[in-house]
Amino acid sequence: MLILAFSATSNLSVDSNVLLNLAAGLFILPFLLFSSIAGQITDKYEKSALVRKVKFAEIIIMVLAAAALYFEAYYSLLFVLFLMGCQSTLFGPVKYALLPQHLAKGELVGGNALVEMATFVAILLGTIFAGIILESDSHREVCAVAVVALAVIGYLSSLNIPEAPSSDTSIELDLNIVRGTCAQIKQAATDKISFKAVIAVSWFWFLGASYLTQFPNFARVVLNGDTSVVTLLLTIFSLGIGLGSLMVERLSRRYITQSLVNSGIAGLAVFGFCLYLVIPETINPTDWKVFFSQLSLSLILLCVLGIGIFGGVFIVPLYALIQIRAKPEFRARIIAVINIINALFMVFSAVFAMLLLGIVGLSIPIFFAILAILNIVLFWYLNRDFALS
Repeated sequence: MLILAFSATSNLSVDSNVLLNLAAGLFILPFLLFSSIAGQITDKYEKSALVRKVKFAEIIIMVLAAAALYFEAYYSLLFVLFLMGCQSTLFGPVKYALLPQHLAKGELVGGNALVEMATFVAILLGTIFAGIILESDSHREVCAVAVVALAVIGYLSSLNIPEAPSSDTSIELDLNIVRGTCAQIKQAATDKISFKAVIAVSWFWFLGASYLTQFPNFARVVLNGDTSVVTLLLTIFSLGIGLGSLMVERLSRRYITQSLVNSGIAGLAVFGFCLYLVIPETINPTDWKVFFSQLSLSLILLCVLGIGIFGGVFIVPLYALIQIRAKPEFRARIIAVINIINALFMVFSAVFAMLLLGIVGLSIPIFFAILAILNIVLFWYLNRDFALS
């Protein structure tokens, strides 16, 4: 994405906003199209072998990416992003469906905590190193080697995954995308508690996409900062989610409770609204170092960290709850349903931001305040009629 933002737009006669939104759309599209098929495949076949096949496919895709990077074939990179979206669509259900087959019920919170922490740390490191690599004169060669090397490491790691038997070998794959998607959502909705948890997980991704998308303009326009400020905000946010994910197991004592989920929502609301309150009216041009020497700017970092921490506290027990309540033969398909609704919520987050920021003309701080207040609606939804347990 960084290469498309900084290199492709200078070499192609395409607006950067159009290109980046197209790239994001191509990555998300497979989640909408193929999640239902991915869930069926994961429930039908042995999962450790499936992981290895998916990770091997990643090597092939990264070889294509390396070639596109080296030869500056930027339109080919868009196709590679679509392929990576397909790979991620299949990897998501098998990744989460594996955990209950290898972990005891009391270990699922900790297992999901490690998965979430590793995910956001990987995103963080990838963003940081991508920025560093792009400063190099030989960034094309370095990027090409790095993506293939990381894919190979991922495949080698998958060789150590213990066998996880098929959940239901009798499944007949339904390749009709619309029918399969509707059937799986309908099946997931039969367990009202689990489906509420699915909506809550997707709300987390709505919030995450909203914050992460606005951080660049928030840093540049509101905080009067340079690119280092964007990196700092992304770093603090990702570290917060990682810390929150690790805190969950200790806080929960390995049990999923309504109070744990509610504390996550409360933290998201409080720190989200505090972020709006602590933003100074005027800020001199800044870089990342200034944030650690001025109290008003340090408070902004504290709020971003708090949003990340309570986001981690919020999402980890929800995944564990869904895994525990799901029937073993349907577990991967409910994860696929999560991916479908996640994708819809992320698309909605973009539309929501364009409506409020572009058409209505609200400022980014007010937009952040609205996001914080909307958590109250989620709190009411999750606690209405019956509790998550």
